[in-house]
Amino acid sequence: MLILESSFPRRETSNITVQEELKQAEVYEVNTVVSVDNITENDFAVVSLDNKENEKIDTPKYSYWGSVAKKFLFSKITIFMLALMTFILLMSFIQPLFSGYSLSSVG
Repeated sequence: MLILESSFPRRETSNITVQEELKQAEVYEVNTVVSVDNITENDFAVVSLDNKENEKIDTPKYSYWGSVAKKFLFSKITIFMLALMTFILLMSFIQPLFSGYSLSSVG
């Protein structure tokens, strides 16, 4: 037994030719079990390779940093933690101005 993945053979020909072939060929449902004895050479076709078509990327443009920024900016927790880190960093520079100690009097 053999499981066929496609419902009909794919060919790079005109739509009229493919429609005529489908009328003559037996069309199987996807993932149906077909006996090996029922498969003929007419069920398959040689397909030419097009190197330019193979190299084409078929996905939309995707910006990694754009998606990271969107995830980051739409989370309330990350915004709060960013504000907290910024506050701590600023206080590390501002607090020594009001402490009464200087770097030259150390030691």
